[in-house]
Amino acid sequence: MKIAQVCPYDWSRPGGVKAHIENLAIYLRKMGHEVKIIAPNVNAESISDSNVKLIGKGRSTNLWGGTEIDINIAKGEEVEELKRYLNEEAFDLLHFHNGWTPFMTYQVRYYSKAKHVGTFHDTPADNFLAQKFVGPILMPLAASLVWKVADHMISVSESQARYVKSFLSKNPTIIPNGINPEQFNTSFEPIEEYQDGKFNLLFLGRFEERKGLFYALKAYRTLKAKYPEIRLLIAGDGEQKQEALDFVAENKLDDVIFLGFIDEEIKANLIRTADILLATAIYGESFGIVL
Repeated sequence: MKIAQVCPYDWSRPGGVKAHIENLAIYLRKMGHEVKIIAPNVNAESISDSNVKLIGKGRSTNLWGGTEIDINIAKGEEVEELKRYLNEEAFDLLHFHNGWTPFMTYQVRYYSKAKHVGTFHDTPADNFLAQKFVGPILMPLAASLVWKVADHMISVSESQARYVKSFLSKNPTIIPNGINPEQFNTSFEPIEEYQDGKFNLLFLGRFEERKGLFYALKAYRTLKAKYPEIRLLIAGDGEQKQEALDFVAENKLDDVIFLGFIDEEIKANLIRTADILLATAIYGESFGIVL
């Protein structure tokens, strides 16, 4: 089949949905399918993959817990470009991800003549804004629109499916997030710089409330006083970065390394380097991994 996956987010920005789409594309191609990706044109100079079609400008905004959402839309000549692209490619199937992200998703669907499936990746965070507006109003409204333009829907977990079924009469198919074993196999070497006898803790994620970075930092502060031969590696970025840097400075914490955004290969090297991976998310993880 000819398949297009529609990503609602800036393709140049790392994230779980992007990783999901990339790995799904790899395995669909191994099965013999032709797979393209349609995503917003936010940072085109950094994208060189011929299988990625960039259409529509994007803007990011904070919604809850520091999480960014993208609001993307194609206008003017880009609309005509989108129509030509869909017509020329004549896809058999369009796979939408997080279809309640507005505007461009519905534009792609409007001009498509293929079959359509969508995957829900998100469950709203359990905080005031989500409880009062996002969870009970915005997401159900958007999801009801998605059902009208999709032939079938997928949820990534039981918990996410329960949320969807709380306001939809149809049942999504549950397909858990996959793992690409080649991405994390033992051929990846630990990073030599951090193989000096110190015990390595690794935080990997965006610097936002729901990812729990400050739980990791406070735990490290306690542990460092008792076990001086430990190190905290922090991979990621986000709105809490300066606050985190200030916390480290104010508490005079040694051996805290901020690595910034990293690519998937370095991520695998870091996981091989770490003695413990810190999963400090406190809410809003659709797959259910909140320890």
